[in-house]
Amino acid sequence: MVRNVSTTLIKGLDLLMIVARARPGGLRLVDLQRQANADKAVLLRLLNGLQLRDFVRRDDDARYHLGPAAMELAHSFLAGIDVRAAAISTMQRLVAEAGETVHLGTLRDVSVLYLHKIEAERTIRMHSQIGSLMPAYSTALGKAMLAAGPSELVERAIGAGMPPRTRHTITEPDGLRRELATVRARGFAIDDLENEDGVRCVGAAILDHQDAVVGALSVSAPAFRFSLEDALRLGPVIARAAQEVSAQLGSPAAVGPQAGDGAGPPEEPERLRQMDRRTAPATAGTAPRAQAMAVESSPWKDGEA
Repeated sequence: MVRNVSTTLIKGLDLLMIVARARPGGLRLVDLQRQANADKAVLLRLLNGLQLRDFVRRDDDARYHLGPAAMELAHSFLAGIDVRAAAISTMQRLVAEAGETVHLGTLRDVSVLYLHKIEAERTIRMHSQIGSLMPAYSTALGKAMLAAGPSELVERAIGAGMPPRTRHTITEPDGLRRELATVRARGFAIDDLENEDGVRCVGAAILDHQDAVVGALSVSAPAFRFSLEDALRLGPVIARAAQEVSAQLGSPAAVGPQAGDGAGPPEEPERLRQMDRRTAPATAGTAPRAQAMAVESSPWKDGEA
């Protein structure tokens, strides 16, 4: 247990996180006071200190937002995560093969933190945001990582609560345990309209040199052009892509048989192109667009993988 901590520093950091998690448009002082449950005078002193060091800024409408110093910390944190560098080329190939949005995420406690995103040029795009958090139990990224992690992680996720996000969300502990057993058996996870209505995702875990889970890849698309059968067909491709990234990180498991080998033939990319032609207008001649690596100043729309 950490001892001899500065309570003022802790209060300031808690306040910074409240500002970071605000909806677009920032927070007024009265909103901050209510969420922080703090005395107004104390709150103003903390805000003044954060403003002085550029961690928080106050706009002309007296609303508070994250400042440039907070962005600098976020960039430094994300730049130091090697899994992103290892995954980018695989993500670029995956978005070209699948023709849909590809996400990279990692776990932050029992939530998914989105590290990177590459979009294909489609009429309808995902509203996911880099730097946002989503529950692990309801997302393909999260379920893939929970399935690859220790049982203690799963129980911690269950203990944190599993409120429904849609009518399809798995909310029973035993239901999630059964779902994760299926994920382990087939090598990939599916979010079947569980995190946001109308959005379906498929994902697989990334392991490091100690075969510990450090991230996951996913493909997300609107359900009207991405059926459950399409997700099952794409799953082995996602699993192999995640193994490629794991191999770059030195995972011993990644040098064995390819994940998902029993579920799909080697000509999967061509089948994916056929699926793409069947479910949506052709995207020939368009280039994937990588969203800039930056943590948004407010979180963040729902619907990530």
